Amino acid sequence: MERHLSKAVLDGLTRRARSFITAHSIRIDVPPVSRLAEQWLALGVPPVQINRVKEYQERWGGLVLPPAPHYDGGPRYLDSDLPEGSLNEGWLYPAGTDRTATPYSFMIGPGGEFGVYGYR
Repeated sequence: MERHLSKAVLDGLTRRARSFITAHSIRIDVPPVSRLAEQWLALGVPPVQINRVKEYQERWGGLVLPPAPHYDGGPRYLDSDLPEGSLNEGWLYPAGTDRTATPYSFMIGPGGEFGVYGYR
């Protein structure tokens, strides 16, 4: 576990977000997604999508954020896995491991946006 956050994590964040992450988060080790690249290619995931997941994992992977005071359903820590989607629909990939059981998950969308992904 490390307290120090890389400059890459903090780049592009508002001053308030940088302050919050610096004060309230830690970083844990998570496995690199590059170990799965060949399997994902065999499943038909385009290399550009694998690279998106690698970049996300390198910047955000292992970042542990505290739960909100009145809500604990967010990601326990940021970590990614197998992208899903298609050229027509766009590609999504998981943003992190859920803190508690929820009927939705947290995903990174085709344009890099963080969002909630549910049944509907």
